[in-house]
Amino acid sequence: MVADPGRAWPLILDLSAWYQRPIMVALSPGSPAADVAARPEQDRIAQARSIIDQAVGGKAPEPTAAVATSWAADPYLRGCYSSIARDSTREEFTADLTALQAPHGRVLFAGEATHTDFAVVDGAWLSGLREAKRLLRQPRLTLSL
Repeated sequence: MVADPGRAWPLILDLSAWYQRPIMVALSPGSPAADVAARPEQDRIAQARSIIDQAVGGKAPEPTAAVATSWAADPYLRGCYSSIARDSTREEFTADLTALQAPHGRVLFAGEATHTDFAVVDGAWLSGLREAKRLLRQPRLTLSL
């Protein structure tokens, strides 16, 4: 992992051990993300590759494939993780959260956007446990590996 908050790509993850083949993921969160997303895909890939080259102290091997996504420009993601709309009030947010947490017939929703603390990984995990208890009609769950 390379982390440099002063750059447009402050976080680059090496997922090679996970996938058993060379895979790198570059993330551009926060305020630089909008500027990065406005660039053409090939420019974003070239910029991320340049940082990877610097991290390995030379020229990294050419990728067999590369793709750049723009979660900020996707109308369904609007920046990926759940977010509160700028013009949303606390009451509207609470009402939306309450609606997402409620069962919708046989459909149950879990995920970080449905957790009261509006957390990310822990909210997704805890909301999954909430819905498992609801589905199983159990007040407690015992997890085992």
